Amino acid sequence: MVDKTPGSAARAALLLSVIFWGLTPVATKFALQYTTPDFLLLSRFLLTFVLGLLLLRRVHVHTLNLRLIIKIMFLALCGITSYQILITSALEHISASGAGVILGIEPTLIQLIALISLGQRITRRSLLALILGLGGVVFVSLGESSGRVSFNIISTGYALLAALCWSIYVVGSREVTKTLGTFRYSVISTTFGSFTIAAVAFATYNTSNHQVPKHPVILLATVIFLSLFATMGAMVSWNYAARFVSLQLQGAALYAIPLTAAIGGTLLLGERLPPDVILGSMAVLSSIYLSRNTAKGTT
Repeated sequence: MVDKTPGSAARAALLLSVIFWGLTPVATKFALQYTTPDFLLLSRFLLTFVLGLLLLRRVHVHTLNLRLIIKIMFLALCGITSYQILITSALEHISASGAGVILGIEPTLIQLIALISLGQRITRRSLLALILGLGGVVFVSLGESSGRVSFNIISTGYALLAALCWSIYVVGSREVTKTLGTFRYSVISTTFGSFTIAAVAFATYNTSNHQVPKHPVILLATVIFLSLFATMGAMVSWNYAARFVSLQLQGAALYAIPLTAAIGGTLLLGERLPPDVILGSMAVLSSIYLSRNTAKGTT
């Protein structure tokens, strides 16, 4: 008999969301073979914004107070707008598997931000976890430089900043979801974040350099996956799970992101995993393991 308690459903939703996010660098890197980053961002998040507008009819935005609206806007700008622009820019120059490993430092960052937000002292264990995670990022950078994808230190920095932005969103969203509910918060934040991404992409889009995308059907299918599943669907699943599981379990679930990205990059994009990237992955996973129990009381 299948357990249908909120706990088991939340864990399933958590796993589903991180698998989608693990495949996001792979799908983004795949799409960038056929189009430019600005066109990909514009098409992906314009579609997500339209979907969000349709779903907004089911939520009551007019009942929100100004303070809550400002908080939602900040979190959306940080964890959706900034994150997506940074990671898409990074994927121009680093591999999907490399980006997935860098994003794997998110659990460590989540725990540190949770400690700081609770006013707790940052322990030596936390600092060691951070050092290991950053060391893993350096190893990934070395692996990218020796691989077939040219290394770009700025792009590595973009991916690391994207991980930080998402970590801030995770910690800041917990109280908001308790107030608004999962679906309501996910729709509002994702719709606003998608609108700002589409607006920025449209403002910077250079039509004179645009060419008709190669294999438009394949590109359209990839954009639909990124919009419906990797963005709106994953956000709703993640925020639903966040109501029932601890930050430690959320952090542990993020193990799946670098693993999924590495497998997807290898199988679907033909990327190889240099020894430096493998060592970097081990360092990042060790960082996650050390950070799991550092934030006491962050359930």
